[in-house]
Order: sequence, then C-alpha cells, then structure tokens
Amino acid sequence: MKDLQNELQALIKPWQDMPGVAVCLVSADQPPIFAVSGYASLEYQLPIDLNTRFNLASVSKQFTGFAIRLLEKRGLLSTEDPIRKYLPEMSQTYQAVKVYHLLHHTSGLRCMYNLQAYAGFRRDDIHSREQLLALTNRQSQLNFPPGERYVYNNTGYVLLAEIVERLTGHNFRRFLDMELFEPLGMRSTFLGSDIREVVPGVAGHYNMSEEGVFSKAMENVSVGGSTNIMTSITDFSHWLGNFVNPTLEPDVVRGMDLTHPFNSGVMNMYACGIELSERAGHTIWAHSGGAGGYRSDMIFVPDARVAVGVLSNNGATDPVTLGYKILGLALPELAPKGLQFAGAQTAEISEAERKDLVGSYRMPDGLLATVEIAEDSLFIHTPFYPFRLPLLKVGDKRYKIDLLGAEMEAECDAQGKVQAFSSSTPLGPMRSVKLPPIEITPEGLAEYAGRYWSSELLNMWELSVSEGSLSMFHPHFPQITFFPVLQDEFSSRTENFDKLKFIRSTDGQITAFELSGDRAFNVRFNRVKEIICQ
Repeated sequence: MKDLQNELQALIKPWQDMPGVAVCLVSADQPPIFAVSGYASLEYQLPIDLNTRFNLASVSKQFTGFAIRLLEKRGLLSTEDPIRKYLPEMSQTYQAVKVYHLLHHTSGLRCMYNLQAYAGFRRDDIHSREQLLALTNRQSQLNFPPGERYVYNNTGYVLLAEIVERLTGHNFRRFLDMELFEPLGMRSTFLGSDIREVVPGVAGHYNMSEEGVFSKAMENVSVGGSTNIMTSITDFSHWLGNFVNPTLEPDVVRGMDLTHPFNSGVMNMYACGIELSERAGHTIWAHSGGAGGYRSDMIFVPDARVAVGVLSNNGATDPVTLGYKILGLALPELAPKGLQFAGAQTAEISEAERKDLVGSYRMPDGLLATVEIAEDSLFIHTPFYPFRLPLLKVGDKRYKIDLLGAEMEAECDAQGKVQAFSSSTPLGPMRSVKLPPIEITPEGLAEYAGRYWSSELLNMWELSVSEGSLSMFHPHFPQITFFPVLQDEFSSRTENFDKLKFIRSTDGQITAFELSGDRAFNVRFNRVKEIICQ
C-alpha cells in the first residue's frame, strides 16, 4: 500500500507549482489511497488538501441518474413514460421524448449551451434554470427523432432534475442531501445551484493560454442535474466506495449500467451518467467532466471492484488520461497503452506533409475540424473543444489529439495526398472528409450581409463584411468571424458557432440562415427586410 501511495503521489507531481489535482484510488480490499498536488488558489498560494472542494461538472450526471433509478425502484416513475407526463407544460415538440431518452442522451433535444450562445449569452453570463427552461420550451424542432442516435445533451439532465422535484416535493439539492450525501457521510458535498453562493474551502479554477499563462476561468451556470455537484476528494471516495462495495441502495447501484438500444436495435453505450466500454477483458464504467477550469473523472471496474477519482482546478488537465494512469497502478493491464499521451515522443512531420494536412475536414452532421499551422506546429480545431489543440504524429499516416483521446489515420489518394481522416474517439469511429479550399470575394460576401431574427430565441444577429471576412455582431457578444467552407456555408473558430448555412428562396434570394454546433442543429434565423420603429 505504501508503494501505491508513493506511485500515486509521483504521478501528480507535475502539478505541484500550478493549479492542481486531488486523486483517489478505491478498492474493495484496502482503505482509499489519496494524493494531492498544486494550488487551490493561485492568488493566495493556498495548497490543495483532502477537503478542498471542486465542481464535479458532468460527473454530476451520475447522481441524477442514480436519483431517477431510485424513484423508478420506488414505483414513482417509469423510464418508459413520456416526459410530458411529469412536465406537462413542455411544448408539443417533445411529445415523443421519454424519460430514458433523457438518461441516455438520445432525446434529440437541442443542448442548452448552444441555445444560450445563439440567444446572445456569453459563457461568463449567469445562466439560470428559468432561462434554460424557457429557451428549451420555445424550440419548434429536435435535432433528430428521439432514440435515433446519441448526442451528448446537458438539457436532458436538467429536465431529469425537474422531474425528481415534481415527484418528491423537494428541490433537487435537498433530495440529494437526504437520499445520497447524508447516508454516505459526504458532509462536504452539495449541489451548487446558485453561482452567488459563498462556498468555504472551494478551489479557484483556472484556464491556461497557449502561451502557458494561467487566468481565472468563468462558469456561471446556476442549474442542477447536469453539473454543479461540489465535493472534496475525501467525499468523492465515499461515492466511489458505494460502487466498489454497495451499501446505499445496492440494487440501484448495480443497475446504473442499464441502457436502452437505439431505434435501429443497436445498443447505446451511455447508461445513467455512466459511459460503458470494454478494455483488456474488463467492463469499464466511466465519466469525465469539465466546467470553467474544473476537470473531473471517475472510472469503475466492476469485476475488479476498483475505482478511481480525479478532481482538478486546472483547465489544462486531461483527467481521463490521468485517471487511467492511476487505474494502471492497481490493474496494470488497464494502463494506457494504445494512445500516445502528452509528453511522449512523436514522429517528425515533413514540410510537404504539414502543408498537405492543412485544411477543413467535414465530419458527420456537417460540422468541421480545421487543421492549421502556427509557429511550425500543427493544430486542430474541432467542435468538441473551445480551443485549438496540438495535432501530433505517432506513426505512418497516424496522428493523435491528446486531450480528446482521439487517434486519427489519414486516407490518401494515389498521389499520396490526404483525402480524409478516419478517427477512433471515445464517441466511436468517425470519418472526416477533406474539403477543397474556397474563396469568396468581398462583393460576394456582401450578399449575406443583413439582420437575422429567431422567434425561438427572441434574438437578432447582424452580419456584415469586415476586413474581407464575413462577421457576425451582437451587442452582448464578441464579434464572430466566419470563413467559407462551401457555397452558402461558413464556419468559425468560436465555440458553438461551427456551421452557418444560408437558405435561399426559389428565386435565389437569401431568406435565412441556420446555426449548428456539436449539440444543436439547424437553429433558424430569418432575414429581416426592414425595422420600423413607431
């Protein structure tokens, strides 16, 4: 055990002089092992300790999944029920959505972060439960028919928390206190549903620029269900311990891996706030999270009865990689081997290869990944992360994106030119086709200029040509610059604004555009011909 403790501490030593990490290894045959490293506060140089609180971010979803399964066990709901049975005020748009669709990210709902961005909210604005529910209820379309496919969705878990409140008569924070946190002895844990609340012992959270400079991160989301469980590594070990050795509602815990097939009959691997996978002969339950500068991860191996927890206030931390490295200390066969990780040696990329890789790649759903050169290094920008990330070569025609846990293999034509990337990602296989470059003159861009209004979001954007590019303006949002991808279609480097597609009438006039991101598709804005003030 002492050797494991030393190895665990050695793993996290690189964080000792920066925003840091708190980690634990929980197994059935020994007490939890903990290690901490780095600062809870850069401003005051306060170190992280075993009681420092962090935001679990999306790892919070498994607490919501537990709550739904608990109410199902008590006969208060069925996951086969339509959500409008419990939320009757929801519009007809959601009449085919069932509770299990929300649990397993197959509902087709447009995700709250995309919608709020399209409505003109910045990420550092306060995002309230009331705002989210109002925006959601105004939507006239889904991304896809419920059950058709998986697209990760925060809105669904907020609605699940609403259902818990309606059925129990308790607000979600109090329900979690009574049913989970107090019975498990998680005395430092609670649902943070108000960004203004003063939280003793909470870690400040930070993001790092491409130049390696830390700044304060912003995360003003005042909702529960999808995020915002505040906990310490000590308390988190209690939660993980209930997976390893279930004492609180063991039948519910054992059913946390229950999922539901897609309409096609293919099984979905997302259960109740738990992502399911197979690795080295083991079934893995796992989930990671990110909110502002907070990063988190949990991994549970049911047959070995071993679990790992990672909490961080450093936005540059890759919690998934760190989690598997910790898991490898107890189960060496599960240590990361297939992927190369940050700090590992990578292959050299020739100048010709470097230039050939640059360009835009069309992913499923029409979204883009863009490869570019900066300071003689390759970077890739995808809809799945707000900043560009290093693209590293690991072998012949093989590349990796460390932070996204993705491996990519180039498909080339007879002349050796890159035509597409086939990717292995945590979301499954993905093929991205390289698009030919396109240029549009300033005169051509001027055709798209004008004001566009969404009746669903009650918001207007103004498009204009600025310095030879198409730009989008909103008085409460930074200006967004778009680049052409295809005729009548653009993309940007701004988070959520991944696809801007213009709609023309039968006579060729531009009448609208549709905005799409990784979790909300085809949100329509109609062109405004004139504004009359009376």
